[in-house]
Amino acid sequence: MRRCSLHAPFSSCSPAPHSCTTSGSSWVTTTSGCWQRPASVATSIVTTTRPEELSEALTSSAVQRLLALVELRRTHPAFSGEWWLAAADPEAPGTIVTGWRGGDERTITLRLDLRARRASLTVDGHPHPL
Repeated sequence: MRRCSLHAPFSSCSPAPHSCTTSGSSWVTTTSGCWQRPASVATSIVTTTRPEELSEALTSSAVQRLLALVELRRTHPAFSGEWWLAAADPEAPGTIVTGWRGGDERTITLRLDLRARRASLTVDGHPHPL
């Protein structure tokens, strides 16, 4: 998205989200101003997706895994606790380890290997599928 050059700063724009069509693009108001979003992104999902296509998409393995992660995030007690970020490990360059620790010692650990483009998730000491 790019900043709107045709609209004034947010303080003089309509406070509610709005859209107008200018050269085939959709303009959206946010708290930081007006932004342009390509019309294909703004309208294709709404205008071309039928209910049966949505139902079919919800059964795909990628969507099911994503929904499982959303449910984990919504329900696991570690997310009510403290977020942490491990110090960089010189023995594992390109690796980030972060997580959450709940008051009841429940934990979530996310390990990202940026070089290998891999991620692993551990929930309460057990591997969890991503």
